[in-house]
Amino acid sequence: MLWDQLFGTYFNPDRPSSADIGIIGKVSRSFIGQLVQPFLKSGRRQILGRKPSAD
Repeated sequence: MLWDQLFGTYFNPDRPSSADIGIIGKVSRSFIGQLVQPFLKSGRRQILGRKPSAD
């Protein structure tokens, strides 16, 4: 890729991005929230797309 870019022969066609990344539920918008979310019970339920538990 480096040589192609140097010599002007690099070609990267546009591709539609895949919106399906394997996560069904909601992911936190903040960076810190994304780091913490998997370690919280409610966060795991959100990621998996399950309803909040009625504790």
